[in-house]
Parts: sequence; structure tokens; C-alpha cells
Amino acid sequence: MPVEIEGMEFTGFAGFDIGRLPSLTYSGRVAWLRTRFDLVFLTPFSKFVGLDNECYVWLCVVNLLTTAVEALADFEFEGTGRERFSKFVEKYFSPDFRRGVLKLDDPIKHIAVTPAEHLYQFFRCGLAHSFCIEWGGLLHREDGAIDYLFEREPMPGQKSLGIVPRELVKDFLSAVDKFFKESASWSTGSVEAMKFDSHFREIFLISGAPTPSP
Repeated sequence: MPVEIEGMEFTGFAGFDIGRLPSLTYSGRVAWLRTRFDLVFLTPFSKFVGLDNECYVWLCVVNLLTTAVEALADFEFEGTGRERFSKFVEKYFSPDFRRGVLKLDDPIKHIAVTPAEHLYQFFRCGLAHSFCIEWGGLLHREDGAIDYLFEREPMPGQKSLGIVPRELVKDFLSAVDKFFKESASWSTGSVEAMKFDSHFREIFLISGAPTPSP
């Protein structure tokens, strides 16, 4: 069902909305992205999470969740993929993800040592490229997890990240709300708003389409 943003109707699909997208103000573009995110990601994601008791559903949920984090991080942060992802998680997720909370090891590249970096390197990249969490893992409360994030020691002296998956989903949904609230508060012309708008144009405004004057 179309939604109204700044007096115009939008579907949330860039191909259908391209004639009106360039006319949106910065605030309107944030609202449009939220509409699109809810439509094409959050609605099916929530139904997928509802398959709680199905075999291996949590690996797929974490795969989708971390991919969404990477996509949203690109609207705000600069740097490598790992840096953008980690900055987003450390800013918007639970303080449990802050640097220094857990002491973790990276036995492969020796560069990912924070919870946010582990979530990117071993969960997001592992699931995206190898269909598995390469170092660390998921554990439910009823199966023995005593904290949302915890240290595991699969090898002597080497600590990996353990995560309670249902709590990760709740944290992710809260982080998404915080991100959209934060991005909506950025003033037009600010560094943050210009970064958001630049990425928005790159992704959603098809080359050759008219763009509004500054």
C-alpha cells in the first residue's frame, strides 16, 4: 500500500518511485528509506524469526540481520566494511558490544578483537561466504548462556564470542530504531546528512534521473 511522504505517494520501490524521489527533502529521504526497510526487510524478517523452533533458523536470521547492519552502516560511516559495520554496532547496539567489554582473540588474521569486530568477521562474513559462523557461536539461555554476550574458549588461551540469538534480534531492532531517529535529527547540510544523502543518491537515484537543485 502506498504511503504519503511530503504530500506525495510512494511505494518503497525505487523503480516505481524514481519520478518523485529526487523531489524529496533530506528528511523525506530518511522517511522513504525507513518505509522501504520496513517493507522489504523487516516484514519478512519478523516472519522468519517467528520460525523459532525450526532447524537452523537462527543461522539464517543472523545472516540476514548482519547483512542489514552492513547496509545501514554505509549510510553513516566511512572506512572499510569491517570499520563501518563495527562503528554502527558500537554506536547503536547494546553497550555490551563496546570496545574493551570482552577480551577476544582472532586466531586467523589477528585484527578482529572486539565483540563488534567478531560479529562482522566471523558471523557476518562467515555466514555470507562459508554458510557458517567461523569462530564463536550462538547459544540460547535455556541451553546454558548466562549473558547476552559471553566469552568462549574453544582452544586453550583463545577466546571467541558467544551470543544469545533472540537477544541479538531484540538488540538489532532497537538499534535500527535508534539509527533512523538519529539520522532524522541530522540537519540538512551537516556532514552526517550529506553522507546519508550521497549514499542514498548512489543507491536509489538511477543515473540520468533529474535531481533537485541544492
